[in-house]
Amino acid sequence: MTQTTILPPGNTPATSSTFTVGAYDSVKVGIYSDDEDAILPVNYFFVIEEVTPGLPNIVGYLTSASRSVSINAPRYISCQALARL
Repeated sequence: MTQTTILPPGNTPATSSTFTVGAYDSVKVGIYSDDEDAILPVNYFFVIEEVTPGLPNIVGYLTSASRSVSINAPRYISCQALARL
């Protein structure tokens, strides 16, 4: 599986990046650190949202306990990864 980094390590809160999931594709979105001693504080989380013409749909969350989420797309969707404190 090809890995793509859409947000470099060290992003600040509210940084976002958009990515597209093709029709009938599955992708795994996750967080990582290049520092093995790094700890994601328990009150930090990332929101994965589907971009829509209206309000965004929440697809999943990334936290210190849940570091990845799979997205299965029945159609083309555009998602955002948002860093939140």
